[in-house]
Amino acid sequence: MAVPTSLVVPVRLTRENFSVWKNTTVPLLNGYDLQKYIDQDPPAATIDDQPNPAYQAWWRNEQQVLGFINSSLSEIILSKLGQKTTTKELWTAIQKTYSSSDRSRIMDLQRHLHNFVKGDSCIEEYIQRFKRLAEELALAGKLVEEISQICVFLRGLRP
Repeated sequence: MAVPTSLVVPVRLTRENFSVWKNTTVPLLNGYDLQKYIDQDPPAATIDDQPNPAYQAWWRNEQQVLGFINSSLSEIILSKLGQKTTTKELWTAIQKTYSSSDRSRIMDLQRHLHNFVKGDSCIEEYIQRFKRLAEELALAGKLVEEISQICVFLRGLRP
């Protein structure tokens, strides 16, 4: 199946949002039965020294998926990884490069949560900052239990 021309990834991959990008991109690929282009090798290009029609169809679709994924990358990432010629090669490079930075981002967010205090901010600002931090952790795939959120929130209120 070819990539639908109306298919758009709602999130562009940046250095900070690998989990969110992956969590929006993979279901789209799965929904259109395109995941094979990121994790499988193509059929043989020739069979008995004859061009393989299955390979030709694979290659056309694979190039469309490659273009789709390239269009979901920020300009900085595209300039680093845009020279990859297959979807599988690009996907592997993205995973290798950005899944580890995602882990460090989660650790950084958890550190911020652990040290979260109201300080001189007004209560409305404190609440908004806290919600934003909890949402960022959730989007990165690290849900904070409600009881933990309450404890951190209340602890941060003390002078």
